[in-house]
Amino acid sequence: MIFLKYSPVFPYSGLPAGIGGIKRLGSYLIGNPHGWHELDIHGAIHIVLNGYTQEPLGVLLAQHNHHRIYLTGKDFKWPDDNRVSISFSQYSNEPYLLKDHSPYRLERTVGNPMNIDYLFGVTDQTPLGAGLDKIYSKKGGAREVPSELVLLPLSDPLYKAWIPLGNIEKIWGLWKTWYRRGPPGIDFYTIGALKNLADLTAFWFIDPTDENFFALLEENFRSFDDYNLTQVLIHQRHRLARALTTQELQ
Repeated sequence: MIFLKYSPVFPYSGLPAGIGGIKRLGSYLIGNPHGWHELDIHGAIHIVLNGYTQEPLGVLLAQHNHHRIYLTGKDFKWPDDNRVSISFSQYSNEPYLLKDHSPYRLERTVGNPMNIDYLFGVTDQTPLGAGLDKIYSKKGGAREVPSELVLLPLSDPLYKAWIPLGNIEKIWGLWKTWYRRGPPGIDFYTIGALKNLADLTAFWFIDPTDENFFALLEENFRSFDDYNLTQVLIHQRHRLARALTTQELQ
């Protein structure tokens, strides 16, 4: 597979539009929910192409601390002009496919990527760091944002810096908190085991009804310091390969 990755750069990132009244009140006590931390660079749009034919296979979207994948023909129709329309969520700047069936839609999001079961609707038990992104359509007033494509050297600190880029904000000006620190470089938007983009795509090709996936994940992902995704990736690679084979036969 070939990946064309686009990383929009925003000066700051806000919290999801839907976080509930109590959470929003609490967020005002320690910061600005509409400008939660400086610099927003981890939201990304990956155009996935067939490595041999260069035909489009789908889109992989990096949102918050998780990803979603959409296959052409299965999840959406590839546009005739090859321009995939993306809508960015209100306040949090996360990329989503633009849909026009309603003025806006709400999508689940989680601060902790281990809460995959909630993210994909397996459970309705809301984690502490969860929220709802609000994504507007053209019917709801979404407007096209002018952008400029810039190609930086792969060694640029914006990609490679492992330290936080931007301020590390403090609670009431006293206590530092990772909740409000700027992100590291663009390349640090997933765990090390998923740095390979083909594996990242396979891992996030999640079927909410696939009990085997969730069982393997629970067994092999105990924490961010204690995990082995080998069996999970074997399972997911097979599923993605089958889906892509079916896609090519259509």
